[in-house]
Amino acid sequence: MSNESSLSITRHHFPEGIVDYIEKLSHELPWFYSVDCAYGEEAKKRGLPMNPYFSHTFLENNTAGPFFNKVPWNEIGSFIGLPNNKMIRAHNTLQYPRPEIKDIPHNAHTDQGFPHIVALYYPNDSDGDTFFFDDDLNVIHKEPVERGKMIVFDGKWKHSSSSPTKNVRFTLNINYEPTPRTSNR
Repeated sequence: MSNESSLSITRHHFPEGIVDYIEKLSHELPWFYSVDCAYGEEAKKRGLPMNPYFSHTFLENNTAGPFFNKVPWNEIGSFIGLPNNKMIRAHNTLQYPRPEIKDIPHNAHTDQGFPHIVALYYPNDSDGDTFFFDDDLNVIHKEPVERGKMIVFDGKWKHSSSSPTKNVRFTLNINYEPTPRTSNR
């Protein structure tokens, strides 16, 4: 896992109707402030740079939030080839423009401490690339934000967002179990 050649990202572009719907929903969600987009209060304790953001949780710890049923989860899972993989966590993020730190990655992290798949969807037109890192935290890839695009990758890869400069940056982040569930027939 030390170089870009072993990083595998699949890219999916959603149909315009879904793109419009998720962007509109992103503007209507209630948002909650956090002092750091990767580690929350833990970032301060670790002496890491603070990258504040707003988040809306749809699903965490097997508990669905009040807006969970507003998102077409089954269609998303099918569209990206994970129709039978259990969702572990889903939340939407909002980062506001901070042009003074353009192209500086936020704190590198993995979303979970166990095997998982990450799906990141970009609901709106913005900038603020998603960065990927090798084991030594060298940047090995920058994925540009593109409205309507979802990237899917192995959750073992450390990654980070970066601050937008021209518009708020929404990201729908979904974590899936890596193995599809089978029915009990």
